[in-house]
Amino acid sequence: MMSYRNRGVWPLLIHVMLAGYWITLFTATHIPHPETLVSPNISDKLIHCGAYVVLTLFARWSRFFGLLTVTGWQAVGWTFAVLAGYGILEELTQAPFGRTPQVSDFLAEMSGAAVGLLLFYRLERAFPGWCSRQCDSATNPENDSNTSEEK
Repeated sequence: MMSYRNRGVWPLLIHVMLAGYWITLFTATHIPHPETLVSPNISDKLIHCGAYVVLTLFARWSRFFGLLTVTGWQAVGWTFAVLAGYGILEELTQAPFGRTPQVSDFLAEMSGAAVGLLLFYRLERAFPGWCSRQCDSATNPENDSNTSEEK
């Protein structure tokens, strides 16, 4: 079990945001008549894509609750693989709730995941070390002492 003592509020906040968003996303994708929640003028595929951009950013930032300790391209690959698996599960479990699973929804979700990964990469480049420091403090308590000395 991960301890947040002496690590500040960011790691806990990031993990709570990821968990809350993921639960909300799962719930929203299993509502029988989603058209009552969203304007018909907004593309369904755009909603799927945007939802996965945000999910991917939270997932990369939190490194999946400390379970994902790899970095670099391995982290990108694992993030995409986990989100692809979740996207498939999400689409397949919609049928019992009166929803129609669609390959096009899954493709929109994976497009969102790719955009989210690219955006995270650009954020890491624009703010060197900041995203990594937040991720490291969320997953590796040893790195916390290093980051506090840098401040």
